[in-house]
Amino acid sequence: YNVNIKIFNDLQHTITGWPGGKPKADDTYRPERAKPYPKRVVVFSPHPDDDVISMGGTIRRLVEQKHEVHVAYQTSGNIAVGDEEVVRFMHFINGFNQIFINSEDQVISENNFPIQTEHGNLDSLMGFNGDLVITMDDLSNELKDKVPYALGIRNIMDKAEMKAKMEEFLASKEGK
Repeated sequence: YNVNIKIFNDLQHTITGWPGGKPKADDTYRPERAKPYPKRVVVFSPHPDDDVISMGGTIRRLVEQKHEVHVAYQTSGNIAVGDEEVVRFMHFINGFNQIFINSEDQVISENNFPIQTEHGNLDSLMGFNGDLVITMDDLSNELKDKVPYALGIRNIMDKAEMKAKMEEFLASKEGK
């Protein structure tokens, strides 16, 4: 019985809402030190999705608390996801960051398109009442019944493709 109580108490003191440590707090009795802040965190995951299944809440909390979080998958991905798909997805993410987030909606502003943007993820589509969703080409077909217009981009680094598809969207709005 005493061993059970000791183990329970030891484990209970590891539970915290600040998995990366609470900044500017006395960390004498906290499970993680407050400094350095923010921390660089690496999550090792045996397979894609194990990280989310096993500790998705912790990863989310770390990101919300402004820590730098990386996931290292301990698999080649050769069974579940082909290298070509991973490379294409990484190009998409990199391009999305460059074109939309880092470049202040560069394609839209360079062409004076009358489009206002709001950045989000798939979760933010719940309750979305805008006219247009820009996403990866593969996902646009899945979204066609869920949003007014899903614009799929095959190569988001290709500004000409993006411009042509936005012009197509604007022309479809004018025709209505």
